[in-house]
Amino acid sequence: MDDSNMANGKAKGTALTETYIMSSDIVPISKPLPTKSSMYNQKNCITNTNNEIKKVAKKGPINERIISVSSFFITLSFLYRVVGLLNAHNSSMMSNVKLSSTEIELVNNASIILTKNKIIGQVYNMFGNLATAYLPIVQINKKLPEEVVAISPKISRGENYEGLPWVMLDYPRYFTKNNVFAIRTYFWWGNFCSITLQLKGRYLNDFSLTSFNKDWFLSYNINEWQHHFREDNYMPLHQFTNKEIENLSFIKLSKKISLQQWDGIELFLKNGFEELIENITSIENEQ
Repeated sequence: MDDSNMANGKAKGTALTETYIMSSDIVPISKPLPTKSSMYNQKNCITNTNNEIKKVAKKGPINERIISVSSFFITLSFLYRVVGLLNAHNSSMMSNVKLSSTEIELVNNASIILTKNKIIGQVYNMFGNLATAYLPIVQINKKLPEEVVAISPKISRGENYEGLPWVMLDYPRYFTKNNVFAIRTYFWWGNFCSITLQLKGRYLNDFSLTSFNKDWFLSYNINEWQHHFREDNYMPLHQFTNKEIENLSFIKLSKKISLQQWDGIELFLKNGFEELIENITSIENEQ
């Protein structure tokens, strides 16, 4: 039957077709036109931007507050560290402040300062007596410059000339930048009392050093405000040549007495003052 059907062309069946496997390269195909509307993308972009802006508006103050609080705590932490270092430094310094047994004994002895104050008071009294004695010696001397005589005596004091107390009487006392005419009576704790003539500027020519004996000293220091008698400040007058004296920019002629000779100090200073004034007077009389 199958044969006859086949012969008549009426046979039924499934025709088989040979299968071929394609092996070709994949070539990308460009799409010159957008697959989605540009208006659609723009609308989405605007929507997303608005959403982000809303988030920033909501979260911005919160973030700012968080940053501010964070900065505050960072600053506070730094300050705590600085204070801690300072306290540690101060503690180390305080631990180094110690007194010796001698210093502890002195700091507990109030009578030392009270006695010192009493002595300074006695020096003030002595210098007050000397000022009273100096006044008539100057006032009767008509050859002294008027501007010098017109200024009254002055007593002053301090606590720290080379670390030690001092008392000073200036009379006469004429001081300007370029001209000086003064006699200074000086007490220096632990050292001496002294009487000093100080001349500068136009007054240098009103005085001669030739008549003074060997107990007077002359300063050759460039600093005219030093009062100690060490070798870098004063030398005995007789050791200077006339040429050396002429080259001095100021005159400081002085002599001193030890504090061990306390009872003779006042007379020593008064006699020294009179000797200085007499020599100034003699120069004035020669002119």
